[in-house]
Amino acid sequence: MVLASAAAAGAQNVAPDIAIAAAKNQQGLLEFCAAQGHIPPEAAQTQARVIASFPPAQDAALVEDAYRKGRAGTVSAMQIEEPLAEAATGQGTTAAAMCAELAEAAEQAALQLPQQ
Repeated sequence: MVLASAAAAGAQNVAPDIAIAAAKNQQGLLEFCAAQGHIPPEAAQTQARVIASFPPAQDAALVEDAYRKGRAGTVSAMQIEEPLAEAATGQGTTAAAMCAELAEAAEQAALQLPQQ
């Protein structure tokens, strides 16, 4: 899935707020996935650590809206807006499998963070 990759890379070709919104949407999706029992809640916490390394967003409303949509189970990033289940079906997979992919992407992004 493109969301984590773009956000983790700092989205060099994308406005920072768009990348931050995508990352926050992914955090919301991870929380949604955890609530559905597809992944452990720690995945969302991992994504939050990744987001904490980003500069503050200039458009907080954009970022918060993306996060709320993610918590409701909607992929909302980079001009994509669809329910997670539909996004999964479109990629030939299940929502549970897509949740696992998102969790793995968050973990990979966290591995790129400076060690504290």
